[in-house]
Amino acid sequence: MSRRQFKIYRCPECGRFSLSSSSRSAKCPYCGTAIHLTSSRIIARFQNAREASEYLKKLKSKSSGFKTF
Repeated sequence: MSRRQFKIYRCPECGRFSLSSSSRSAKCPYCGTAIHLTSSRIIARFQNAREASEYLKKLKSKSSGFKTF
């Protein structure tokens, strides 16, 4: 059985971070751009929605010097 995976991505149009549980595509909630979720666009992946949401909050509160891993 496959578990749902939560992904944090950055919109290529507006540059804002967002969260999606979709496996293939998402729509930016800020600018409405349709985004194909390739591995290069995904910042982080989580099995738990709460962990993903907490990480996203921290990511949004960081300065532009944030480094991804």
